[in-house]
Amino acid sequence: MLKKLGKEVLFGIALIFLVNILAMHFHWYGTVWWFDMPMHFAGGAWIAFVYYSVYINLRASGRIQKIHLSRLVFGMIATTVLVGGIWELFEFSVDAITLADLANPIDSISDMFFDTAGAVFVALCGVYRLKNVIE
Repeated sequence: MLKKLGKEVLFGIALIFLVNILAMHFHWYGTVWWFDMPMHFAGGAWIAFVYYSVYINLRASGRIQKIHLSRLVFGMIATTVLVGGIWELFEFSVDAITLADLANPIDSISDMFFDTAGAVFVALCGVYRLKNVIE
């Protein structure tokens, strides 16, 4: 299971990275107004999946005890919001230094919403899997 989850985590970030490279090359962020929305959804989903994968692997190895599903879901979503918030601060910093016009408050709110939506989606899938497949 560890190898499979590791491969899925790496595949997810590689796919996001590849699409991001294509989007920057073809200027999709500037020409397709909604393009960053699915990218933030995917990024939020990936972060939550990494959290979930770490939990599953630590639990399977006996390093941690089983936790209540609500704590797992909270951890997945909170970690995603934290990483998304750090990313938005990074965008504001780059904008302030380079005047690149990367960040504005409305865009940041949208980005955080889609980061969180991706995390909620993965959390719900993870809870379903834990309740119906693993246990």
